[in-house]
Amino acid sequence: MIYSKITKDEMIIENQDNSAIKKVRFHYWDTWKGICIIAVIAIHASSSTSFFPENSFNWHFGFFLRQLINFPLAIFLFISGYFAANYSFNSWREYISFWSTRLLKIIPPYIFWSFIYIWLEKPSHLINSTEISQDLLLGTGIEFGYFIIVLIQFVLLTPIIINIRNDRSNLAWMIIISAIGITVTYLLNLKYFNPQFSQFPFYVLPFYAWYPFYHLGVWVNKKGFIERNLPLDLTIKFLLFYLLFLLLSFLEAVILSQHGLYSFALSEIKVSSFFCSLFLCLSIVALYAKYTDPGLISWVGKYYYSIYLMHMLFLDFSENIIKQNYIGLYNSQPLTIFLEIILVIIACSAIIALINKFLPKSLSAIIIGK
Repeated sequence: MIYSKITKDEMIIENQDNSAIKKVRFHYWDTWKGICIIAVIAIHASSSTSFFPENSFNWHFGFFLRQLINFPLAIFLFISGYFAANYSFNSWREYISFWSTRLLKIIPPYIFWSFIYIWLEKPSHLINSTEISQDLLLGTGIEFGYFIIVLIQFVLLTPIIINIRNDRSNLAWMIIISAIGITVTYLLNLKYFNPQFSQFPFYVLPFYAWYPFYHLGVWVNKKGFIERNLPLDLTIKFLLFYLLFLLLSFLEAVILSQHGLYSFALSEIKVSSFFCSLFLCLSIVALYAKYTDPGLISWVGKYYYSIYLMHMLFLDFSENIIKQNYIGLYNSQPLTIFLEIILVIIACSAIIALINKFLPKSLSAIIIGK
């Protein structure tokens, strides 16, 4: 007898003796991860637009582009939660197995690339145990490494989330913790608490700031919404709500910016962007049956985690080259950002291909993950 089981990103077809005979990747999710990592690179590439004069074309382009591409980390968490729901937790052995499996995929590459960044950008931290501990625990060793710290928190919380059984309880926990997260996020950014915790990355580090996306992924899997082939009218409703909150994110961003909160105006977790990403996650579920594999983007998505870890190295380099040698191109930020995305994807893909080709799997797992 042959049966199948679902793991992190694959369906493994097995014989009765548990020997795997075929692996089939879920390219739909890889495609979305590819779209998201491209959006991450665009987010970081667009930061240069803030240095242009306010009200210039480049400044406005970067400001409004951010509202369009503020979804990637939410979707990464949603997809991670979706696949985590395939595990069961009936004993401490299963808890330990899940945690060790997931964390061994996340932490070694994170530590490896953190040391690379620290060595290149702040080498004095390498001989200071306090500084290097903060870099690793706060995600500041890698620029924008806070996502890894958030992901680790959700991995640790997964058994609790999965063991929430009924729909009412799942919805209640998502609503309550999300409300707490949104409230605290705004109080911090409006400077009602200690100013240090209002600074990046402190206000984006706690799991509650991102809560519903991971839990929603778990719940969607448990309910089997993907297999139901949701009706077209529901898909349209999700997309319309997504567009509504996208428009609201433009409005909220303008208001926040006018009140001196430019950084928060660009944030993925201001309330309008928060709900925009939430309805995009639901739209992704509804669009599952209408998917066709675009190939290259799904390959990029397969290695999204390693690209996330290394992309800032190549982004900073490509930006400096363009800025110093092609000032005319740099003054057109849409072209610059597009070119930087292409260069970074090519560079990261080349590094990944070389690592896969020349290094043993045990070593490549430490560098780019399994």
